[in-house]
Order: sequence, then structure tokens, then C-alpha cells
Amino acid sequence: MGEKKSIGITETSKQLHGYTLTFENISCHVNSGSIFNRTVVAALESASGYVEPGTSLAVLGASGAGKTTLVDILSGRKNVGKVGGTYLVNGKRPDRFFRMRAGYVTYDMAHVPTMTVSETVLFAARCRMPRGTTDAEHRARVDQVLQQLRLSHIADTYIGDELVRGVSTGEKKRTEIATEMVASPRVMFLDEPTSGLDDYGAKFTMQLVLQYVKAENVTVVTVIHQPSEAVFNLFDSCLLLGAGRTCYFGPIPAAREFYATMGHPVPELTNAIEHYLDVIAAAPLDSASYYASSAVGQANDATLKNLILASSGQSLPQLDFSDNLYETTVFRQFYLNLVRTIQRYRRNPSTSFGRVFVSSCISLIFGAIFWRVSSDHSIGGLRNATSLVSALAFLPAFTAGAAIPQFLEDRALYIQETASAFYSPMPYYLAYSLVENTVTMVVTLIQATIVFYMAQLNPTYFGLFIAMLIMQSWISTASTQMISAWSKTLVQAYTALISYGLVLFLFSGGQSGNQQLSPVLAWIPYISYWRWTVQYLLYQTTRGYVLICDPTSIIPLPMNGIIPIIDASVGASLNSTITRDLAANATNYAFVKTQLGYIQSLSAVNTSVLAPYVAAGAIPASVFTTVATNEGAAFVQALPYLPAGSSAATLTGQVTYAGAIGLWDGASVLAKAPFAVYPDLSYCAVPSADSFIESIYNVNPNSPNANATSYGYAFLFFVIHWTLGYIGILVSRTYKAR
Repeated sequence: MGEKKSIGITETSKQLHGYTLTFENISCHVNSGSIFNRTVVAALESASGYVEPGTSLAVLGASGAGKTTLVDILSGRKNVGKVGGTYLVNGKRPDRFFRMRAGYVTYDMAHVPTMTVSETVLFAARCRMPRGTTDAEHRARVDQVLQQLRLSHIADTYIGDELVRGVSTGEKKRTEIATEMVASPRVMFLDEPTSGLDDYGAKFTMQLVLQYVKAENVTVVTVIHQPSEAVFNLFDSCLLLGAGRTCYFGPIPAAREFYATMGHPVPELTNAIEHYLDVIAAAPLDSASYYASSAVGQANDATLKNLILASSGQSLPQLDFSDNLYETTVFRQFYLNLVRTIQRYRRNPSTSFGRVFVSSCISLIFGAIFWRVSSDHSIGGLRNATSLVSALAFLPAFTAGAAIPQFLEDRALYIQETASAFYSPMPYYLAYSLVENTVTMVVTLIQATIVFYMAQLNPTYFGLFIAMLIMQSWISTASTQMISAWSKTLVQAYTALISYGLVLFLFSGGQSGNQQLSPVLAWIPYISYWRWTVQYLLYQTTRGYVLICDPTSIIPLPMNGIIPIIDASVGASLNSTITRDLAANATNYAFVKTQLGYIQSLSAVNTSVLAPYVAAGAIPASVFTTVATNEGAAFVQALPYLPAGSSAATLTGQVTYAGAIGLWDGASVLAKAPFAVYPDLSYCAVPSADSFIESIYNVNPNSPNANATSYGYAFLFFVIHWTLGYIGILVSRTYKAR
């Protein structure tokens, strides 16, 4: 911004300086095939011609002749292949200003279907008309262009798509042209503007465009496919291509005489252009060779050289230029994109109210599944509470993932508009991220509130609970945008998002702790943002959770972890410091260790650990007898399931107190006696919720994932994902190969 260029676009339609385009022997060769079998294909071999201000050039040829390739090169939009030849604009090489300010109407332009015709054109005017232009002048220019293109009567009609009823195909084409005309470009490129239109619609559209060309001294190059003779004759000159080569260039009336001289006169009652293309299709190389050696071809070459000479000698008028690559400030670009994005969300229920409705229904289902889970004070109820937390951490990711289709649609519009200097990437991405993050945050707030109160979790920690889930929603949105930005298709985006989410879920610690991970995988939980969310919520949700031993309940095995064996009455009487101490010294007291839901080992208590508590009166002396009895009974019950060759002697020799430690096949134990190694049901397997969470999920009050540090990590993950998404948006501008 702020740099001065030698060639720029004039600011207003009142400045009628013109652009003369001269191109000589333009070629383009692209690589084709795999990296192991690469070949070079000529998309264009040799195209030459010129277009003067206030005139129109029609580029015609069979499919694959190089029509669109040529226009892409002339407009500066070609991003694939090696381009050769000489191309000058008023005798100078076109610069970035020219490429981004020339009007270019592609055959597959993107739209916001829920914007009206006037809103669409007004957005273009506000982005591309010169700085200092008032809003009244923007609107006046829009009204003028709509009137010129006969669109005033549908100014308030939506553009529409397959879901939203909108304007007709012809009206949509003229709206596309209007978005380029409104900025008063001195050069316009149109790629098949009549495709999909009937003869009347095609003629009507081109008549309106070419009237504008004459009135405002605009240079127009148009790719046109199979036009009627009435449409063809509207143009001043034509360039006929065959096999990527020039087969005729010159005034349209002179083409009839040229082909008659060539020996192919136009038969009566025959469309002249169809006849010319048939002749070229039959022998494209011969047609190109004949043109090059003909008097017409040689005269055109001489004229082309004279134009280049004249322009280099500055006999052509030099153009005014703008000092600004973008005609709006960065803040203005952000504001315009923000307003449009909010408007799109508001008018498209599937991306706003629809997501709220669907998410609310899902939340009600979750709430029904975990209905009043906090009222169940058994170990089973505690595990249900931890499952609820894991499920809640998933909901923001589900909400964010629903926006992928719209993100990819909007990205197509972004690629199109940034190529035409509507705005720069950063304001666009900031505006989109702000709106999408807000929507996801609101939906997450609704989801979390519904589930929180249906599950009747502790209201004391509601604020902390919601705050972390909002952070989770921001990270989920940023990660979804990151993956979408780097993906070329919808299938790629969803495949990558599901795979990424699965990895995060597996290493989140939501189903079990990550203590058993091998060193090769141990680092992954630290970069899983779900881990920080899940474990923080686990701690906040279960903090102060009171366990009540229910003799009628069956205590399930956790997926991975340590289950202490202690008398229920003792566990209830111990303070949190003692229970955490016991949990932190798991190998020194009675416990059952499980892995992946199977019993893995049984260990005993060392009296030296319990002795200080007994001496202090914190643990009754009778606990020794209780623990010893339970361990002995558990050991006897476990013996039948020990691996072959094991014995009580080899096992008890590894401990210092009555009990046993051993490893055996978990599957057989689970199948034959899944609860055999537990004490009588009058005893609880876990003394407190805190020790359960610490033992199973490796979370305690001093853990960084249980305090405010989690917010710092969450914000860091958000910044990383958002930044990678922005880089992806920058790279994605090359995804549309032209």
C-alpha cells in the first residue's frame, strides 16, 4: 500500500484514458502427469494481436484451443505453467496494479447467495472505488451500473443458489459484470459471459456490455463459446485459435473475405463463425500457417509492431494512477467483511439458528443420558461424571465442524475478490474468525448450560466450567478453519478434521490417564488441546465430590489406573492430604492395577507407610487387620488366574507385608472372575473422588492442567491454530489453477 506504479487504473469513469493491449507470440506450457511420468503440454503455442481503447475483441476456438489460457495471461491471473512471448499495456509490462485492477469476469464466479443484487454490487463499489468517495457516490454509481445493465428492477432480489430462490441465469451474469463495471476499470476480461444463456439473453447481455465499452472507452477481451452470428457480429474484431495458434486476427467483417481467399467461402444460410471454426478444426496447423503467410497476417504483424513502437515513444496517452493497491484502509476492509459475514450468518439459518437448534437437541440428549449424574455418589456415578466431561469437550468440535461447507464456499469468494484487490487477506480472515468464533461460543454456552444443569453438577464451579469450554470452542473453531484452509475439497477437509480429532481424543486422557504411554508417544498429550480441557474440567467437576459406599453396587474396572483397597468408613474419615499421600505411594498399600479394562496386578500395603498415620491416630489400628484380611482373601481368589509357573512364594517374596503382586492374563481374569480380586462389597475400592481422579487421570491440585495454567496453554493452542489457518488462507489463493 502506498507504493507508486507506472501503470494503474483510473479512479473514476470520468477519466476516459484508454489502454492499448499488444501481445505477440504468447505461449504457455504446463507440466502434466505424475512426478514419475511428467510431460510438458502446450496450452498455448503462439497467439498475437492487439486491442485498442473503446474496442472489443472476441476470442474463439474449439475446446482446448487456448482461449481461457490467453485471457488468463492477459489479465495477469495465470498461475500455472511457463508463459512466453511479449505482452505490453500502453507499451509497458503490466504490473501488479494492472493485474489487480483490471476487471475480470470468470465463467464460474462465486457469490453470497443471500445478498441482493444491489448489495453485491455496492460491496464491490465500497471496496474498489477510490478512497475519499462518499457513500452517496457509491450508491449513485451502483444505481448507474444497474440501470446500464437493466438490473434496477431486481436490485432487491437475492442472487440465490440451489437452496435460495434468486435471479435468473442471465441476470446473474449481468450482476457479475456489474461488480466489475462499478469500479470503472479501463480494461475488462470476460470468460464466456454468455454460457448458459439462450440466443436472446446472450445478445441482450453483450449489447449492454459493449454499449458500456463504447461509452467509457474501455478495452474488452471476451472469450466466447459457440455464439450466434448476431452475438458474434457485435464485436469489433476477433481472434480465432486452433491448436493454440493464431488462425485469424482482424476485424470481423474482413474474416468472410479472408476465408473466401483461403478457399473456404461461407456457404449461404450458414452461421459464419461456425464455418470458420469448422475449417480450423479440420486442419488447425494448416490454418495457422496460412494466416501467418497471408497478407492479412503480415499486415497485422506490422500494425502490432507500430503500436509497440508508438507506445514506447509515448505517443499513446499515459494513464493516471492510484497510489493505493487497495482503495480502502485495512480497518475499512475489516469492517466491510465483518458486516457482510454477519449478514450472511443472519440470513442463512443453517449456519446460525440451525446450528443452535441442532446443538440444543444434542445437548438435551446428552443431558438425558447423564441426568442428575452428580446425585449418584457411588464409584459408578463418579465414572459417569468423568465420561460426561469427556463428551462435553467434544461438543465444541462438533459445532465448529458444521461450518466447514460455508467456509469453503466463502474461501472461493475470497480467492476471487483478493485477486481483484477488494481487500487483503488479514482483514478478511479476522472478520470471518470473529463471527465464527462468536457463533461457536454462543452455541457452546447454550450446550454447556443445558448439560451442566441437567446433570446437576456443582454450581460453585459453573463459571470455571463455562470459561474453559469457551476456550475449547475457540480452539476448535481455529483448528477447523486451519484444516479447511489447507484443504482443497470438502472431502479432504472432513477427512483431515476427523483424523485430527480422533488423535486428540485418544490422547486427551478423557477415557484413561496417559501414564502408560511409551516414550515414543508420551509427548503427544502435551500438544493435544483436548487433554488440557478434559483434565481441567475433570478436576473442577469432581472437586469435593463425596463418595458413598453402596454395598449393592458393582464396582466397574477402569480402562487404566489404580484402585486402592480400603475400608469405606476409614476412607470417609481420612482427610484429603492423607488420601492423596496414599494415592501417590500406590506401590506401598493394597491396590488393584488395571490396564485397558483388565486386571493387571495386585499389590499390598507396607506397614511402614501406615504406621505414622496409626501413631497419629488418623487411622485406627483395626485398619491393619482389615487390610490384611482383604489382601489375603484377594490373593487367594486371584491365585487360580495367575500365569503358569507362578506361585505364592515367588509373588509374596516381592513385598514386605501380607499380600501379593503378580501379572496375569487380564482377558482370562475378566472373563472368569472380573471382580474376584476386590474385597467384600462392604468396602469401597476408592477412598475419595480426589484420589480416584489423581490415580486414574493423573490430575491433582498442583497439576498445571488443574489450575489457571490450562488457560494459558489453551490460548497458546488457539494462537497456533489461528496462525496456521491464516497461512493456509494465504496459500489457498493458488489452489484455483488457471
